[in-house]
Amino acid sequence: MKPGWSRFRVHSRPELSPQNVVGLIQTYLREFLHGELPNAIHGSFRIQSCGSLTSQTLRDIAASAVEQELDRSGDTNVQSLQIHQLVDLSQPQSCTHGEFCYNLHIVLDLDTEQIPKIKDFLEMAHDHVMRMSQRLSYRLLQATILPHHLDLALGGPIDVSPGDIALTYMNGLADACQCRPVFCFRVYIGTLDE
Repeated sequence: MKPGWSRFRVHSRPELSPQNVVGLIQTYLREFLHGELPNAIHGSFRIQSCGSLTSQTLRDIAASAVEQELDRSGDTNVQSLQIHQLVDLSQPQSCTHGEFCYNLHIVLDLDTEQIPKIKDFLEMAHDHVMRMSQRLSYRLLQATILPHHLDLALGGPIDVSPGDIALTYMNGLADACQCRPVFCFRVYIGTLDE
């Protein structure tokens, strides 16, 4: 660690973006240190997601899930629906006052009773996930698209919360299905450690 820098481990909520977290920490430290060290807090920062999963672990889990689905259904089309891109999530992104590695693992459970033609939905989901990721500058590493859930690994922009990223995918896919409630009312959002 660089001299003059401080390191914190922070647990956050899905509605807070990394930019919000940095701002809250800087505000708290300025107030706490104001009397003793009024110029101790500068605008530079680095924020990095951490967790028990890495992108390699997630790749292994996804490959196993696809194999299980192939064994269960015998549908070889499921392999062509998987998205794997060459994105290095360990490389920090830069912003005005610092750098960040903001990497998420999102799992969206499908409500299969609301999806009459699951095969058509999965093909549409593949295309929409790719388009939404490119349009919104999400650094999509992989998407595991299966008949019961979508599993995403991506790097997000610093000013968008994990909850908003998950809702963007959910709403975009629901809109493409004539606003049908295609997802269960739950989502898993975790961070990736690279």
